[in-house]
Amino acid sequence: MDHDSYWLASRFWWLVFPLFWMIMALVWGWQRHSRANRALDIIKSYADQGKDPPPDLLKGLQGGMDGGCGPYGWRYSPERKLHRGIVFTALALVFGFLTFSHYDDNGHWHHTSGFLIPMVIFAALAFSNFLSLLLMPRGWPPHDRDGKNS
Repeated sequence: MDHDSYWLASRFWWLVFPLFWMIMALVWGWQRHSRANRALDIIKSYADQGKDPPPDLLKGLQGGMDGGCGPYGWRYSPERKLHRGIVFTALALVFGFLTFSHYDDNGHWHHTSGFLIPMVIFAALAFSNFLSLLLMPRGWPPHDRDGKNS
């Protein structure tokens, strides 16, 4: 590796993380699309036979906050938001430690200030996940919602 490639790799190594996440988002989207296409093929075969498809299959295609192949599946569940909030908090702490723990001889941390940008980004992502978790509508059971037991 020549000097320019080494400089580029040593300064921008952290770009591996967003690139990995983008690739994984594409893979997950493709898998979700393939799963939905398989379910639609099954529904089509039921329609060709003149039968009604099973309700579980239709529910899985509808998606929603509780899961399925739809546009708002597992991604917006409270568990996923909590998991993402914890992961982003951990990453923000790691990058914060890397930013502020390394000083040069004069007591400056400007040589590692490149870690400050991912730290701020991860902290903002953690904050937004925890905030959306707090503001998420609750699916209270019917007896809790209107005071009646069902």
